[in-house]
Amino acid sequence: MQHISNQEYRLSLIGLIILLSFNNFLLAAVPTNKLTESVFAPSVNTDVDFDPQAANKQLDQLSIKLSIQNLNRTDLENAVEFLNKLKQKASLCVEQNNQALQKLTATTNNTQPSDPKETSELQTYQSYLANRKQLLNDRLASCQLFILRANEAINAFSHTAQNLAADALFQNQANIWISLQQLRQIPQELHHQFDWQQLYTNIGFEQIYQSKYNWLLLVMALLGGWLGYQGQRLIQKRLPHLNTQLFAYTVLHSLLRVCQRYLLLLLVLSGTIAALSLIFLAPAAPSSLQQLILGFILLIGYNMIVELFFAPPQPAQPIIPLPYGLLPLLKKRLMLFGKILLLGYIVTILFNSPSLSETTRQLFSSLYLTGLALHLIRTLWLMNKIAIAQKKVWPKFLYLTLGGLLIAIIAANWLGHTPLAWFILIRAILTLLAIMLIWTSHLLVISGFDTLSGTQAQWQQSFRQHIGLKKTVAIPELIWLRLVLILLVWTGAIWLLLKIWQLPVTDLDRFLDAMITGFTISDLSIVPSRIVTGLITFPLIILMTRWLKQQLLTRSDLLSPNRGAREALATIIGYVGFMLAAFISLLLAGVNFSGLTLIAGALSVGIGFGLQNIVSNFISGLILLIERPIKVGDRIVVGTLEGHVKKISIRSTQIRSTDQFSDIIVPNSQLIAERVTNLMLHDSEGRLSIPIGVAYGSDTTLVRQILLQTANENPAILPNRTEIWFKEFGESSLNFELRCIVKNIDQKYEITSYLLLAIDQEFRKHNIEIPFPQRDIHVYNHASSTVRT
Repeated sequence: MQHISNQEYRLSLIGLIILLSFNNFLLAAVPTNKLTESVFAPSVNTDVDFDPQAANKQLDQLSIKLSIQNLNRTDLENAVEFLNKLKQKASLCVEQNNQALQKLTATTNNTQPSDPKETSELQTYQSYLANRKQLLNDRLASCQLFILRANEAINAFSHTAQNLAADALFQNQANIWISLQQLRQIPQELHHQFDWQQLYTNIGFEQIYQSKYNWLLLVMALLGGWLGYQGQRLIQKRLPHLNTQLFAYTVLHSLLRVCQRYLLLLLVLSGTIAALSLIFLAPAAPSSLQQLILGFILLIGYNMIVELFFAPPQPAQPIIPLPYGLLPLLKKRLMLFGKILLLGYIVTILFNSPSLSETTRQLFSSLYLTGLALHLIRTLWLMNKIAIAQKKVWPKFLYLTLGGLLIAIIAANWLGHTPLAWFILIRAILTLLAIMLIWTSHLLVISGFDTLSGTQAQWQQSFRQHIGLKKTVAIPELIWLRLVLILLVWTGAIWLLLKIWQLPVTDLDRFLDAMITGFTISDLSIVPSRIVTGLITFPLIILMTRWLKQQLLTRSDLLSPNRGAREALATIIGYVGFMLAAFISLLLAGVNFSGLTLIAGALSVGIGFGLQNIVSNFISGLILLIERPIKVGDRIVVGTLEGHVKKISIRSTQIRSTDQFSDIIVPNSQLIAERVTNLMLHDSEGRLSIPIGVAYGSDTTLVRQILLQTANENPAILPNRTEIWFKEFGESSLNFELRCIVKNIDQKYEITSYLLLAIDQEFRKHNIEIPFPQRDIHVYNHASSTVRT
C-alpha cells in the first residue's frame, strides 16, 4: 500500500472543500424559470415591525387575486405560508402591547399627588398616560382583528388546497385499454410532432460549444477525479480495524467501504455539475443536462444505500444481515429498481414536452408505473423467501401486505386512476425508505451509547476514570440521554411520515408549532422543545460535575495535596452541581419559579413535622464538610464502632470496618452529637499499647530489655518513644505493658501481630514463660472434718 504524505492529505482536503463550495455557490447562482408566477408579491416586509393596516390591506389584495384567477394548489400553499408569517408578527404585536399595557396600568395606579401644587402637572401626565393607553388598546385590537381574519383566510385557503389536491388525486383518466389503442400512433407522433430541436436546445450542447468556459468541464472533472482518487487512498490508509461486534462500528465500517467504492465517480460528476453551473449561469431555461447528471448522482446515492444496508464491499458486514445465498440476487433486483427509477427520470426530463399529446403521456405513465410495481412485487417475493428462510413471521406478513397493495395500485392504474396509483406508490416507497432510516437511527443511538458505556476498549476505561465510575457501574447520565435521543428520533419519525403522506400544510404547521412553541391543557402550558432541552441539559451538566470532581480527587496539583480537603470540596461541588443542573434544566424546560414562596412554605411545614431528621443530617453533613473534624481516610471510633472513613456525603458517612469486609452507614447527626475519637485528626501517628504477662520468678530486667529491643527493631515504630511499664503483680503473672508510637495508625493490627510474634520468639529463646491462670483448690470433707488438698 502506498504511503500518503501529510502534504497530499492537506491538498486533498483543501481541494475537496473548494470544489464543494464552488459547486454550491454556482448552483445557487443558477436562476430557475418559474412555471407559474406567484399570484401574490409581498409589499410588506415581514421582518420589520408589524403594521396592522398594511397587513390587512395585503390580505384583502391576496383574497381578491386568488378569487379572480384560476386556483392553483401551489399558490394557495404559498399564500398560507405567507399569512402564517404575518400571523406570527401579529401574535408578537399582541404580546408586546399586552406587556406595555400592564406596565402602563401599574404606572397609572402609582401616580398620586403628594403636594396640592403638583395637581395640574399630575393631571397633564395622567392625560398623557390615558392617551398612550388608548393608542395601545387600538393597536392591540387591530393586531387581534388581523389574527382573526388571517385564521379565517388560512382555513379557507387550506380547505380549498385540500379540495384541489383531492380532485387532482381522484381524477379519473382513460383506462389503459383505451390508451393502448393509441399505441400505434406514438411512433408517428414522435416523428412528426415532437420538437427534437427544442430537446437539443434544452440539453444545452450548443451553449456548451459556444461558451468560453467550456474548458472548465475537463478541468473540474479532472479535479473531481483527482480528489476522489486521493479520498479513496486516504480511506484505505486510515480505515481502522473496527470491532464489528458493536452496531455503530458495523455501520461506520460499511459506510467507509461504500464511500471508498463510489467516491471517485461521485466527485467527477460533482465537478461536472459545478462546471455546467458556470456555463449555464444565465440560461433561458434550466439545463436538462444538469438535471440528468443530478439523476445519476441520485442513482449513486441510492446504490450506496442499498450496498450499505444489504451488501457492502468485503470485509464489511451489512447493516441488515440476510442469508448469504440470497444476497446477490436481492442486491441485483434493488440495483435494477434504481436503474428503472433513473430511466423514468430521464424520460420525464427529455420528453415532457407540450408537443406530445396528453394521451401519449398518460400511456407512458401507466406503462411505466405498471413495470415499476411488477418489479417491486418480484423483489418483495424474494424478500418473502428470505423471511421464510429465517423463520420470521412479521416480515412475511409485511411483505405479503405490501404485495397486495402493489397489486391494488396496478389495478387502480389500469382502471384510469393513475394519479392516485402514483401517489400511493411513491409514498409507499418513501415510507419504506423512511422506516429503514428511522430504524437505523434508532439502532445507532442505542449502539452509540452502549459503546460509550462499555468497558473493553482503552478509551472506554479512560472515559470511566475521568468521570469516576467503576467498570461494573452503569452511567445513569448516558441512560438518560439515550432515552431522550430515542424520543427525538421517533418524534422526527412521526413528522417525516406525516410529511411523506402530505398532511395539509396547516396541520403540519400546527404540529411543528405545538412542538416548538408549545400548547396549553387547561391552565397548564407545555412546550415540548423546551422540555427536551432541559432533559438534555441536566445529564450533560451532571457529567461535567462528575468530571470536575474526579479532577479534584486525582490531581493534587490543582488545589491541595491533602486528599481529605479535596474529598470535602469535591463532595460540595457534586451537590452544588446537581442543584445547579436541576435549576438550569427546570428553567430551560419553562418551569415558572414564581411559586417558590409557596414551595418554601410547604417545605417549612414538612420540616417542622416529618423532615427533622433529614434536615438535621443535611446540616450536620455541611458542618462535617466545612469544619472537617473527620476526613476521608481517618481512623475513628464512634461508640463501639471503629473503622476508616470511606466517604462523607451530605446525609450520612460511610465507614469501612477494621476487618475490611463491611461498610457501616452512620447518620451525620450522630457524628456531630455523640463523642467521636479521631485517631488521625492532625497526623497518622498513633499510640499502641500491648499488655504482656510473664511467670513469677522471671528476670524482670531481661523481660524489659527484650520488649524494648523488639519494639525498636520494628521500622513502623518511631524510635526513642517506646516505654515499658511494670504495672502490677497479678494473680498468676507479672504484668508488663509495652507502649509505643506507630507511624501509621492504619497498620495497628499488622504491627501488633508482628510484635507479639517477635516477643514470643524471644521469650522462647530465653526460657521466659507466659503462665496460665493458676488456682489452689481446697476441698473440705464435713463428715470426717478432714481437709484434702
